[in-house]
Amino acid sequence: MQDERGRPVDPLKVHFRELTLVRRDEHGASHLLLDGKRHVVTKDRDPFQEHELVPLVESPELAALRRRYLGRRVWTYGDLSAWREALRPRTSASSGVKPGRSLKIARIYQIAKVPIDFSKNGSWGKGLDLQGRYKPRDYGDESPFLLVYDLPDLRLTSWSGSDLWSKEDERRAEDPRSYGLPYNVFVGSWFFDRLFSLRPPTPETARAIRRVEARSRAGEDSLLGLTHVQVAWAFGWPMARKPISQLLKEPTWTYGDMYRVVFKKGKAASFHQSMPH
Repeated sequence: MQDERGRPVDPLKVHFRELTLVRRDEHGASHLLLDGKRHVVTKDRDPFQEHELVPLVESPELAALRRRYLGRRVWTYGDLSAWREALRPRTSASSGVKPGRSLKIARIYQIAKVPIDFSKNGSWGKGLDLQGRYKPRDYGDESPFLLVYDLPDLRLTSWSGSDLWSKEDERRAEDPRSYGLPYNVFVGSWFFDRLFSLRPPTPETARAIRRVEARSRAGEDSLLGLTHVQVAWAFGWPMARKPISQLLKEPTWTYGDMYRVVFKKGKAASFHQSMPH
């Protein structure tokens, strides 16, 4: 990718930025505007491939989410795992944000189709067609949202890639500076208030989160005795399409097929984990 003067553009500077196609020239290059301003040109041999572009949409739902969250500091319910991409070498990584920690959402987009194959329980993997191109999936009434976090130095928790041919490649793959900003894709705006709070946890809840972390390190049942809200902060809300006011009254919270928390008299009385068969 080059700018209008033929100077190379760092692909990571374009990663998860809004591009507008202006024209294609006689050589097959695409001329685009970056964030509506800077003119950039892609060519066939660019590491930034056009099949990795996804169409963006505008909606009242997106506008409301941007007004509520964009550029503001938010606090995370449970562990938040975000993804990161490096283009040289071609690697993917994940980064983790611990419960109750704060971050800023730098950009929110709504996308019509996503180069990701979602399953209904929230897990996902990249789908490819026979030519090795991304296989977009249209969710109809579902509304995928792309969130990009302003956390450039967030520590990597894991990484993997197929383009690691040298020790130098491995060194760069382990370096957070090799990657674009962390991101997530969520289907549906209802995910937002299950993941982020506009207010920090209360001092009492913050102490509860620290106790949970200490108990977990010691191999103890970490959630026992916590209220519904404290479990949400320490372990996350159940990803159920129910009002939070209803979840706060339920005696049992389930997390997919893996975890179940049972409440008695408003406190977590038991925690069950199902091992996959």
